Amino acid sequence: MLNVVDDNMHIFHLNYTVQPIIQSHPKRVQADEGKTAKLFCEYLGSPYPITSVHWLKDGKRIETSRSRFVVHPDNGTLFIHGIQLGDSGMYQCEVKTKGFPSIQSSNAPFIVKEKLKFAPPPVSKNLELGSNAKIYCKARGAVPPTVKWTKEGSKYFEWPPHIKDENGTLYFNGVQQSDAGNYTCFASSTQAFINTTIHVEVIVLPTFTVRPAETIAYEGYPIMLHCKATGDPPPSIQWDKDNVLNGFDKKRFQVLPNGTLYISEAHKNDKGKYGCTAGNSGGFRRTEVKLFVESGENYNPNQIGAGLDENTMTKTVTITLGAAAIYMVLVMGLMIWCRFRRAKQKALLLAQTTNEVIKPENGIVVQNADLKEKNGSIKKDRKNERSTKSDGESHSHSSSSHSHHSKRSRSSYDRLLFPRHDLQTIMVLGEKTNWSKALISGFFISILYPWLA
Repeated sequence: MLNVVDDNMHIFHLNYTVQPIIQSHPKRVQADEGKTAKLFCEYLGSPYPITSVHWLKDGKRIETSRSRFVVHPDNGTLFIHGIQLGDSGMYQCEVKTKGFPSIQSSNAPFIVKEKLKFAPPPVSKNLELGSNAKIYCKARGAVPPTVKWTKEGSKYFEWPPHIKDENGTLYFNGVQQSDAGNYTCFASSTQAFINTTIHVEVIVLPTFTVRPAETIAYEGYPIMLHCKATGDPPPSIQWDKDNVLNGFDKKRFQVLPNGTLYISEAHKNDKGKYGCTAGNSGGFRRTEVKLFVESGENYNPNQIGAGLDENTMTKTVTITLGAAAIYMVLVMGLMIWCRFRRAKQKALLLAQTTNEVIKPENGIVVQNADLKEKNGSIKKDRKNERSTKSDGESHSHSSSSHSHHSKRSRSSYDRLLFPRHDLQTIMVLGEKTNWSKALISGFFISILYPWLA
């Protein structure tokens, strides 16, 4: 259309619009989680951009600026990429043409079918040696799955006595060094089959073998704080002062390879609480110690780092000498007691021998003096008998009479009987206990001889 007035020409577009009509409403859609789905909305009306299509989910407008939701401008089709479980709901399209009120379609259900997946996925884990531990593997999907574990290098689904697999959970009753390795979790159902692999490491938590002790440092002189720990893997040692990690003057402070904190020159402000932390992939252990700094005027090179050792040595020597003295007193007392007992036994034996009374079978009591007198007469008879034999045949009669008298005296002595109930035991020779006492006494004397010499 032209306007010739004032030779000015204007060009404009005249669009003829009609009220839109929805020809086909969105239909029910079921899609798998993680996939892409489409929802259609067919209409009659003016083309884009005069007519535009928007989508609503559960009555709320969908922001198509998000990358997962895209609306085709020409036909209004909705694309949903990377479907998530939360995308389920009631969807409807809204058609809007300029100059006319917008129209909405009916609701269409959108159903998301959950895929088989680990929830949450198992992760690699460190297990402490000797501890009781668990490793979880859980999976879910539209169809409930079966979950099982297996270890690399072992028979499928077979476990040693201290390990049990119950519904995807591994129970370790006392972790062993051989439990380290790769473990695979399998989840299967009629829907799908999935698996994932993790690594299990068996570790030993740090244990202190040398703990730092309270130490006195002297201003201007070096000092060392010792700290050592073991573990698997080997732990690293870190020091802190008053809970401030690595807040040290690097010119004076140094952590040696064995974990010892070396201070080349102690200052007054170095006093405080020092912490030693030993850590590895299994965990951490921490211990604290106080450091005291005194004036350098009282410095004694033999006291730094050696005070505790000297005290320990002094106590050890004192205890050793005391034990030796007690041992010597006991041995000497035992020897004196043995001698006293032996003298007492001898005196008792002598008294019993002196006062002993000997009784014959006929009941006549014979004293020791009478016994001696008879023994003397027997000896005289024997002498007379020998002298009579030397005189010859002339004295045979007298010799026979003396001989007869001697035999009669000897026969009377032989007939002396001593009833058993009147006899007493004085000492048993060869008794084992006496030999034991003798051996013990000899052992003590051999020990005491160098001291008594």
